[in-house]
Amino acid sequence: MKIALVGRYGEGEILSGPERVAKNLFNELTQVFTDSEFLTYFFKTEHKRKLNLGLFGFQNLIPGQKIFRLGMFRLIIELYKKKPKVIHLVTFERFEIIILLLKPFLKYKIVYTVHGIYNYERTIFIKKP
Repeated sequence: MKIALVGRYGEGEILSGPERVAKNLFNELTQVFTDSEFLTYFFKTEHKRKLNLGLFGFQNLIPGQKIFRLGMFRLIIELYKKKPKVIHLVTFERFEIIILLLKPFLKYKIVYTVHGIYNYERTIFIKKP
């Protein structure tokens, strides 16, 4: 695996801006790098999320494509086994902190896509704790 996209993969017809960017980026990226994967987390939706899914879960979202929904520990194991060269954080989610903590051990490059106006968001978030 050369590139791993990590973030929220939007399912359904109505998508937020970052989800749409993530989905389109993955579709275009797989045409160039066929061994790229999209890794996402078991987010809380309408139904309750089980603890074992949040920690050890594994699900292939779309058969025939490399889009996986993983639990926290399973995400660490998959990254360790596949050793991607680049990890692209496509949406800003809390579970991606694990990837930042693993960087000294697994030696990969991190790319982050900012959705929004950087100068405007920086002035807002610098003033708040």
